[in-house]
Parts: sequence; structure tokens; C-alpha cells
Amino acid sequence: MTTEAAAVPPPTSRGVGWECVALWVVAAAVFVLVRVPLIEVPLERDEGEYAYIAQRMLAGDVPYRDAFDQKPPGAFFAYAVAISLFGSSVASLHLFAHAWTAVTTLALFACVRRRGGALAASFAALAFAVASASPKLTGNAAHTELFMLLPMVASVYCVLRALDSQRGLGWWLASGALAAAACWFKQVAVTNAIFLAGVASWQFGRAGRRDIVAGARALGALARGALLASAPVLIGFAAAGAWRPCIDAVFLHNLRYTESGGGARGCDLLGHRLGGQA
Repeated sequence: MTTEAAAVPPPTSRGVGWECVALWVVAAAVFVLVRVPLIEVPLERDEGEYAYIAQRMLAGDVPYRDAFDQKPPGAFFAYAVAISLFGSSVASLHLFAHAWTAVTTLALFACVRRRGGALAASFAALAFAVASASPKLTGNAAHTELFMLLPMVASVYCVLRALDSQRGLGWWLASGALAAAACWFKQVAVTNAIFLAGVASWQFGRAGRRDIVAGARALGALARGALLASAPVLIGFAAAGAWRPCIDAVFLHNLRYTESGGGARGCDLLGHRLGGQA
């Protein structure tokens, strides 16, 4: 696959100067200082749900069949891993979540560096270290949004690598798998997957013209990656006799919930949220 981006080397070759090192020191200090004082704050409502279902999983129960929740199973598995490795204390769960966020910060750095260089990427890491801990985002809680971000950012990184590669189908495949993994943490990650599909389908050849064949190949690899990541989840729940409750809880229940307010109410909420972000 040949793209316009392949003809222009990404600015990753720029050295990491003292400014970048200083920014990373500040980012690391901020990351720790804004999180450590709240590490033993009791679990809030959603965290308690995830921790309870994770404990039931480790005892042999199956989510949705034996314990209801309308969220995808990604958070339950993440909590189960944290409990298995570090125990079920509040501090252990929050430390696991903060480590996850730290890896997300590195993934964000890698993304921005491929297009803006190390200095811009270091600023992005600092901004994320601060913003991701915001109380308005319940940044100190191990929520689905926090877990969703790592595979989402990693999927974007894979797309950037694919666009910079003449033979990037492997990167498209990885991006599709990671985008699907993000959706298994939080359903709204599907909007990111749709964006990646748009990027995949709109490829350009050497003359700057749209290459439909390259776009179709990239889109196919993206879809195969998503299927490879999703198949084990769906097969696992089907084998456990939880196919119907899983589909009903994760997809149908949420569709009914979102439709209950009506389109006008949804547009009002969207405008309010976008205004707040602006």
C-alpha cells in the first residue's frame, strides 16, 4: 500500500532534547502527586459493581448470567486481573488503574511524536497527565472510560504506522483488534472505530488520487482485526450459556435506555456536553 504519508517521513527522528526531559519530569511528578493522596478513597458506585462482578468471576460465576450489569465485560476482566495480581483492596485496584493510565500516556506520546515530534508529544503527555485526573471526569476512579482509552489510543497509533508504511496491512489488522477491544470496555468507543474505518477506506496513491483497492484492503484488514478480537469474547459467553443475557445487557438494554429520552433530549445533552468540553 502506498500513501502520501509514506513519501513524507514522520518527525520521529528528531532527538529528545532537554525540554522533553523536563516536560516528562514534570508530567511524572504531576501524575503521581494528583493521584497518590486519593488512592485509598473508597470505591464509588460503578467501581463497586465492577469489583463485585470480578470477584464473582474468580469464584466461577459468569457475568450477565449470574450478575447483571449493562457495561461490556472488559472492565470486569481488568478488575479480575488486578484482584488476582494485587488483591482486592481499594489501593490495589486504584494502583492498577493508574498503571494502566501511565501506559496510555506513553501510547499518546508515541502517537503525537509520529506527527508532531518529541516536544509536542511531551506537551501532550503533560496535558494528559493533568486532564486525566480531573475530578469532573472522576479521573481517580477505575472506570470503563479509563480502561477504554489505552486500546483506543493504541489503535490510532497503529493507523499512523499503517499510513507511514508501504505495506501496512498488519498495522490495520492490529488497529481493528485494538478498536474492538476498546468497544468491549465501553460501547461509545465505536465512534472511534467508525473514524478509523473512514481513514482506512480513504487511501491515496502516488499521484494523489484515491486508491480504492488500497482502501478496500485496509478496511478489510481493520474488519478482520475487529473480528479476531471480538470472536473469543462472544464464543466464550456462548459456551458458558450466557449468549442471550450478554447481548441483551450490553447491546439491547443500552439501546432501549438511549431511546427512552427521545432525539430532541439527546441533541440537547450532546450540545451541553460539547459546550462544556469547549
